[in-house]
Amino acid sequence: MKKRIKLGFLLLAGLLILSGIICYFELARLNNSTQQVVDFGARSVTLSNNMLNDIAALDNAIVKYVSGKDSSSLSQQTRQLSKALDKTVADIKAKYPKNVPLDMLMQAHFDYQKIITQMDSVRMDTSWYFNTYKAKYAELENGVKNFLTSTQNLVVNEVNSLKNNAYRAIMYGIVTIATAVIVIFLMLFFINVFYIKPIVDISKALKNYLAMRVPFDVDVAAKDEVFMLKEYIEQLIIRIKSKKG
Repeated sequence: MKKRIKLGFLLLAGLLILSGIICYFELARLNNSTQQVVDFGARSVTLSNNMLNDIAALDNAIVKYVSGKDSSSLSQQTRQLSKALDKTVADIKAKYPKNVPLDMLMQAHFDYQKIITQMDSVRMDTSWYFNTYKAKYAELENGVKNFLTSTQNLVVNEVNSLKNNAYRAIMYGIVTIATAVIVIFLMLFFINVFYIKPIVDISKALKNYLAMRVPFDVDVAAKDEVFMLKEYIEQLIIRIKSKKG
């Protein structure tokens, strides 16, 4: 009897421990994946903003030069901002996977930098600004925006995937807990059938024998401690009868 009860509780404890382990590792994996997705999206936003700020600052400097408001520091500003722009593009190329469409951005950046490097050899006037420079500026700006949109779409897809993983992690816990509940009910059923009911029957039969000399007759199916108790009581009754006889 003790072995069966102990085995049942050990099985129940094992199911609960297994449920805890599964949920822990699933949630840990989910947390790690979530952090990666957040970092992926935040980094793309940061790099895109840096790039847009760099080309906006460069465009502002060129506008001032073309309009005649500032012609002294354009060359220095151009070098600084071009270096910052190149660094941002290098970071984007290194940190983002091949499934992010970078071709348009890389080509737009190449064409834009080509225009910037040719500034010293061309006449920078309003005609050049609007007909040549501005088109390349718009292409680069659109390339950055397309890059940002594509990365955010990937983030949305990953979030949807994480939702499915979260449901799966929850389902593991629910299935294990449901199994544990079934095991509990089975344990209660078997304890009642094999232990509680036989003991109650033995108590009633013994009470009836002592009170009204009703023959002690109890059926115990399992060959365990309860069965041995019934056997001992029967032997005791036989000995008492034999002494009286």
